[in-house]
Amino acid sequence: MSIISNTKQSLGNFFLQRDQKKVTRNRLITSLSDVKTVGLLFDASIEEDHVVITEFVKYFQESQKVVKALGYVNFNRVPHYCYPKLSYDYFTNKDMNWYLKPVGTKINDFVEEEFDLMIDLCLKGCFSVRYIAALSKAKFKVGRFGEKNKENYDFMLDVAPDISLKDFIQELTHYLSIINK
Repeated sequence: MSIISNTKQSLGNFFLQRDQKKVTRNRLITSLSDVKTVGLLFDASIEEDHVVITEFVKYFQESQKVVKALGYVNFNRVPHYCYPKLSYDYFTNKDMNWYLKPVGTKINDFVEEEFDLMIDLCLKGCFSVRYIAALSKAKFKVGRFGEKNKENYDFMLDVAPDISLKDFIQELTHYLSIINK
């Protein structure tokens, strides 16, 4: 990493910790069957992963749940397979400020929404997705286990480093469906 990249990352971490302290939310652990609204954060940079996410969104919609999916694309423009839909929004590298904080109305709308369940499906350490997840006002936050995620999530799944997105979603839905209030 260059000095500039290190500086951006350090500043981003500083501002994330500062902003995280200001977040107030109503925590509520909920079973998958009781959830009414779902927020999905994911990395849309790989087309195959986007297809898996689309199937996951359909799963929730068929269960009569309101879904809002926000995908990060590690490019300056949204690729062809990320066409806009009612339940989907995307942000790119152009939607980040100098210290890598995602900015814009679609980001703010997602963060301010009090989802019953917010799931971070980004399996690689994506700082911008972690930033949004940390500031989200969702009642129940779920994601992959990681030292940096301990403060962000209410429920974390410790899985193999090379797990596929499809397998991660299967594990996640299994454990979320057996939660008993």
